[in-house]
Amino acid sequence: MNAIDRIPADKARHYLAGTIVAALAACAAALAGLAPLLVISASVGAAVLAGLAKEGMDLRANKRATGKWLGDPRGTPHGVEWHDALATALGGAPVALSLFVGTV
Repeated sequence: MNAIDRIPADKARHYLAGTIVAALAACAAALAGLAPLLVISASVGAAVLAGLAKEGMDLRANKRATGKWLGDPRGTPHGVEWHDALATALGGAPVALSLFVGTV
């Protein structure tokens, strides 16, 4: 089994979502005429915010459904994991890296 097979599907989906969000943010920032470093910052910032927002929405949904932030039983109806937010944020890395290499 190679290393990629060990990545949980949930984390891969978060990573992919972060990449999509970062690419869209970079496109929007570039169309707005921002400087290249600001475009890179916008892409990374959008991925980080998306990860934090998603986990925040999961916390709120758990609180509304069960009265507890992490759900009852824990993780029900939504799992709240900092690893998910991290995976989403890391999805911005390939976008930022390709933009950075393109500006150098």
